[in-house]
Amino acid sequence: MASSELVSIQNATAKAEMAKADATKKNNSEVTSDMFLKLMLEQLQYQDPLDPVSNTEFLSQQAMFTQLEKIMDIDSEIASNNAIQQTLSLVGKEVTITDPDNKDKTISGVVESANFTTDEPTITIAGKDYPLELVQNVAPSNGNSTQVEQNTKSIQSIEKTLGDLNINFSGLSEAVKGFLSSENYSG
Repeated sequence: MASSELVSIQNATAKAEMAKADATKKNNSEVTSDMFLKLMLEQLQYQDPLDPVSNTEFLSQQAMFTQLEKIMDIDSEIASNNAIQQTLSLVGKEVTITDPDNKDKTISGVVESANFTTDEPTITIAGKDYPLELVQNVAPSNGNSTQVEQNTKSIQSIEKTLGDLNINFSGLSEAVKGFLSSENYSG
């Protein structure tokens, strides 16, 4: 068997295995150790007996596959952490989301909380949980700015009241001084 025929058979086998994997898996980019082992067994089965594949080549391929698996695990971990971070950053902000019941409508509201009880993080708006993927727009919460405005008005009102009390106290103090220094007080 010629080397080019062997490569053709290996390529055909790899394509067939990938097609099987695509048909049985939703995620086409997922590479499993079972798939790797099947490809390695196919390579062994169709190798040229006069020029067998060396052990070092198999070990090298296995090391590369292990590295690929670890990189995919790290990528998955990073994606998960990013989703958590994005979800947490939305708490207290005004968001507009696609209505899950009617894709032509939107729902707006302040994000009350972030939830991580399901596979995908969710946000809570008006007591109802929505997936993060529905978010269309994010803005600072009007509720927060309204609260700041109310607090500012309260502080200004307190300052005015304290100022009025200070003026009244000064007037009262002058009146007491005048009373004490008057001839009518015999103390």
